[in-house]
Amino acid sequence: ILKIGSKARYRYLLSGTPTVGDPTDIYAQMQLLSPSILLDWDYYKFTQKFLTYSERPQVCHDAFGNKYMKIIKYPSGTKNLDQLNQMIAPYIIRVRRDECVGLPEREDVFIDYALSSEQKKMYSQIVEEDKFIIDGQEFFVENAAVKFMKLSMLCSGFMYYYDPLFPREKEYRKTYFFKENPKLDLLNEYLEDYLAEPTNKAVIWCNYDAEQDILSAKFKDYGVLELRGSVKDSDPFKIVEQFTNDPTKRILVA
Repeated sequence: ILKIGSKARYRYLLSGTPTVGDPTDIYAQMQLLSPSILLDWDYYKFTQKFLTYSERPQVCHDAFGNKYMKIIKYPSGTKNLDQLNQMIAPYIIRVRRDECVGLPEREDVFIDYALSSEQKKMYSQIVEEDKFIIDGQEFFVENAAVKFMKLSMLCSGFMYYYDPLFPREKEYRKTYFFKENPKLDLLNEYLEDYLAEPTNKAVIWCNYDAEQDILSAKFKDYGVLELRGSVKDSDPFKIVEQFTNDPTKRILVA
């Protein structure tokens, strides 16, 4: 993207969330507009200027499941943000939500649900032992980021895993589906009520292919349309247009 962008005479960025609290979020965006905005600094110099770091021990596993300890350095805070804001301010126009016209109030509703007994058991394994077991075989969780992803998958009713003897590539990835999926059951109850009104439609957001497969199969009777990262460049617009205008297409899974 940066290489293509460098050939453009004019460059604009539109974003609802240019940064989510981490200065590194803004680095690539400014590089696309013009590296000179950040004084042509490379990423290392940028992070050294605006981030503070701490050290902590990290339990790791080798390919055979053996544990070992290493010290890792991680971002723990920020610094010099006034200077960063001064550097990027001439290139940013900010419009607040209350300055926009015609946007309805957003309503967030959080609904608790209980995991199945099978999910609870694996959840505890991941949190307490940095591993999970499928069909009697142990799979280790390497770090906190992977642990978060695994717990997210588990709560949605499935788990990705790889045979240790094969590369961690998508073609070798396996998927385990839990026998019970309380989250899906709860969503089904909600949608049954909501879609009882013939003109109502729903967009369901998800993070993983397996999650999208589960949702599309469950709600196929509502005329499901799918948006995936693998669709061709022009297809998303056609799919959104069909979802908007076709009354038989009630759910968009994206």
